[in-house]
Amino acid sequence: MRPKLLVIFLNHFAVANDLLSKRSRIYSDRPRSSTVMFGKLVGMTTLIMWCGSEDPVFPKFRRMFAEVFGKGNLDEHSSIVEDEREKFLDRLSSSPGDFYDHIEILSESIILRIAYGYQLSGKDDKFYDLYRKFSRVLTNEVVAQRWIVDYFPILQFLPRWLPGLRFHKFAEEQGRIRDDFNNMPYDFVKQEIKDHRAAPSFVSNWLLKSEQTEADDTVTRYVAAAMYLGGADTTAGFLKAFFYLMAMHPEVQAKAQAEIDAVVGVDHSPDITHWKDLPFLHALMKEVHRWQCIVPLGIPHRLTEDDEYEGIHISGGTTVIANIWAMCYDEDQYPEPSKFNPERFIPDPMTGKVQQDPNDYVFGFGRRICPGMHFANRTLFLMVSAILSSFTISKCLDDAGGEIEPKFECFGQITRHLRPFNVRIIRRK
Repeated sequence: MRPKLLVIFLNHFAVANDLLSKRSRIYSDRPRSSTVMFGKLVGMTTLIMWCGSEDPVFPKFRRMFAEVFGKGNLDEHSSIVEDEREKFLDRLSSSPGDFYDHIEILSESIILRIAYGYQLSGKDDKFYDLYRKFSRVLTNEVVAQRWIVDYFPILQFLPRWLPGLRFHKFAEEQGRIRDDFNNMPYDFVKQEIKDHRAAPSFVSNWLLKSEQTEADDTVTRYVAAAMYLGGADTTAGFLKAFFYLMAMHPEVQAKAQAEIDAVVGVDHSPDITHWKDLPFLHALMKEVHRWQCIVPLGIPHRLTEDDEYEGIHISGGTTVIANIWAMCYDEDQYPEPSKFNPERFIPDPMTGKVQQDPNDYVFGFGRRICPGMHFANRTLFLMVSAILSSFTISKCLDDAGGEIEPKFECFGQITRHLRPFNVRIIRRK
């Protein structure tokens, strides 16, 4: 009798693509069980990222995302992105030392306006603080299986007053944060509609379309929350890595700036019409995606029926994890993978070959691919090009004029971000 494979890791793009994309019909489900703390007690399985592929609402989730972030709908958000970009550049010019905070305000501001029509006022805004609390719950405290109840599930049924069962109180606190994250921005829109002053947004558009059933209301609420979480988290993670890498690699930064200056000029920032005219900038963005992978292990998939691949039997119910980090650092695909080198994505002048595009896998696979990937890359293009057009990023200097290496330290369980670090940001003449 063959042993059952309970969890498998896919470390190479070709294998992950064969299974998760080409056979996505049977590889797009999510694991049915989560940790006791994460799933049953805190209730995080209501997140859309954990919705099963056979759940009847899953196609509706995908359709609603496509209506907002599909390729044909991206122009609808251009004014919001460009407006928030100008605010970001102004903040960066006024207080460059606070760039880390400015990045987080920028990423949240864009998605809050698209999802809820809400304009973030800054770090003191209630929704800014709400996002911080929820993301900490999701990425650090809940999913790391550091709770005894995850190893001995029977403990969840014991009386709460017994010594040592503090996990019940923790779960209630985190559950309230989850509810606030799902409900507060959504209820804000409903009140704005009631007061006849709602700004156009994903939520307001759906609520004003027609009378919604309670089930429709729940789906819209969860889709909006997923937009908020995914849009704010990954954009900020990319830009933090970008600032670090530009300080560490001034020659790369200078080449990108020279390309922008030659194509766009020095009088204004690039816009989306320059998308096809800046190949080195696109190569730079791909290398940031690869070098600092934001979601190293993606979100687990689940096989819904028995399968066989390359002579290996894979049992239905197996959890399948795409090891995106391993793909990013695959030496067969990327010679010297630890080296930050955008040139790897510029066609070889003799053969025309380029190395594997990380966009093929860093956003996920098959039916579980990130529905906002085109919007994300478009937004990042506008941000990165404007930053390089307007500023030069370098290492800080000590009192003697020597360079100070920026600290490189990461945190997070599901997504991987750089902790705050210092760089020098100077306005270009």
